[in-house]
Amino acid sequence: MTFAEIYQEANTGTARVIEAEKICAILNLAQEIIWRAYPWRWTIAELAPFWGIPYEQDYGAPFVAVPSDFLELQFANIVRINNWVSTRSPLQIQRGLPKTSYVNRPNSICYVPEKACFRIHPRPPHSFCPPDFLIEGWYKKTPTIVTPATYQATELPSMSHQRHMWQEAITWAYYVVTKDQQNIDKAYQRAMQAIAQTADAEAVALGNPNIHPSEGIVSPSVASGIAPIIVSW
Repeated sequence: MTFAEIYQEANTGTARVIEAEKICAILNLAQEIIWRAYPWRWTIAELAPFWGIPYEQDYGAPFVAVPSDFLELQFANIVRINNWVSTRSPLQIQRGLPKTSYVNRPNSICYVPEKACFRIHPRPPHSFCPPDFLIEGWYKKTPTIVTPATYQATELPSMSHQRHMWQEAITWAYYVVTKDQQNIDKAYQRAMQAIAQTADAEAVALGNPNIHPSEGIVSPSVASGIAPIIVSW
């Protein structure tokens, strides 16, 4: 289903003709409220794992590539590989972690936008190096913005059976863009209820999000793990 098709399905209760620029503003606003509401599976991608470096907190170019569609960090682990067996310790996702001279096992990570890098905290010890330690993670992607030239052919990022939340979100966005103050609040409540119900249904249908892959990072099927394994080190 395309953005244009879901727009036609959304019942805005009006026969008013809307120009393409406003239609795209409505669609992009609806997408934003849905995108940011939950860590939907279709919004999450895996970071390329990168090796730890002794005493180094910042990981960016040229050794670590931040994806071009990176929006925000969702989950991250320190992976310790011992005799081809990997154990994982989750890293807390935080903001604005400082540089420090304090050396200890890292327990937090953040993204530093001004440096386009990831920063761990505290400063890792001398043993934090290949082939024993690496960092893996998952991030939320940046949504694709639709334009008058693209919205007719661009597919919705979600699954087709999740269309109801799009209909409600588009209806709300329509009232926002057309400045229909009388209907905005009620439409917003309906949209958020539909989004929450869709998120609950996705969790039931597919199980909890795969935050920590069940297989070792050295396995070629690391990205398809089913159950989480978290072992502190």
